[in-house]
Formats: sequence, structure tokens, C-alpha cells
Amino acid sequence: MKLRLNQSELQCYFEVKDMYKINDTDKNQTVVIKIGGSTLSSLSSLAEVIGDITALVNAGVRVALVHGGGPAISAALKQSGNQCHFVEGLRVTDEKVLSIAKHVLDELNHSIVEHLKMHGVPAFSINSTTTEYMTATKKFLALKSGSQMDIGYVGEISNVNEVAVKKLL
Repeated sequence: MKLRLNQSELQCYFEVKDMYKINDTDKNQTVVIKIGGSTLSSLSSLAEVIGDITALVNAGVRVALVHGGGPAISAALKQSGNQCHFVEGLRVTDEKVLSIAKHVLDELNHSIVEHLKMHGVPAFSINSTTTEYMTATKKFLALKSGSQMDIGYVGEISNVNEVAVKKLL
């Protein structure tokens, strides 16, 4: 069965041959799905994602969902009178932008978790208030001149507490 997710909106796309006949060696496997923020701005796309995740979980697959929220963050920044500044595709993030981004992402996260729970999926949230699962390292943008540009509160995941995450799954 091919998942209905739009390939251009997913950074991680996969195919499951027969969703309801997953063999015993496939059960209890963990699949990480990254959904871009544009997918979340469409209710029909969100409904498809929820349906696909529900089918995977019902077939015995553990799913970890990672989501973005770029369009919603940009809209919230605009609504609050703040400008979005991007350098080489990365949002320059000061304290005010960080505060708005956290709020927007936490709301999106809460909504996704509630939708999954309504479909019987035992979902939980790792969000801006949970610190025991991952750590990040500040990211600097490498410029062509060889120097580095500070783009604010932007980072890359540098460590995942696998033991803690696996307990949740």
C-alpha cells in the first residue's frame, strides 16, 4: 500500500507493501516521518497524515513524527508586526522570533497529538518545554568569504537521548 502523503511535502517518504499484512519481523520497527509545515496548513493533508500514521500503528509499527511549521510561524510573525528574515533558507531568529516560533510549534504539536489520540493512537508530545530528549548545538552559517554568520537561535540536533525516547515508543 502506498502512503497518500505528497512526496514534495515529506522529507522522508516510504512505501509499505501491504499495510495490514506486515510480517512479524516488521512489527515493532520504528519509522521516523518528517512532515513539512506546509502539510500542516491544509486540513485535508493533515487528515491524510493522521490516517496513514493510524494505519501504521495499527499494523504494529512504532512511529515517531517530526513536524515543521514554517508557514504558520511566518504568518504569526506577520500578524504580530515582525518581519521574517531568511539567509540561505534559514530563518534569522532573535528572542522575539524564538518566542513566537515556540508558541506556534507547540500549538501545532498539541493539535497533531490530539488528532492522533482521537484516532486511538497513543500519542505524546516532545515540545519546547521538554528538555530531556534532545540537545542542540548553535548553528552558524558559513559564508562564501570563509567567515561565519550568527543567525540567532538556530541550531542542529547534536544528541538524542535514545533510552528516554525508546521508553516513550
